[in-house]
Amino acid sequence: MSTYGNKRDYPKIDFYHRRPNGTNHYCGSTTWSRTCREALARFPWKKRGFEPGSVSAYFTKVKS
Repeated sequence: MSTYGNKRDYPKIDFYHRRPNGTNHYCGSTTWSRTCREALARFPWKKRGFEPGSVSAYFTKVKS
């Protein structure tokens, strides 16, 4: 078992910040949350300078 336990076993979730002009900008990812909702709730967005409502989370699409 690694130092972080088994939290890295979840699917990868990417975070995107919605800019005022309507485009999305990649701002990070995690494998520490089981769901997108949980990932958004756990990440300290205010410390990073983002408003919580301006960030979206999506499961990473795997290229085949």
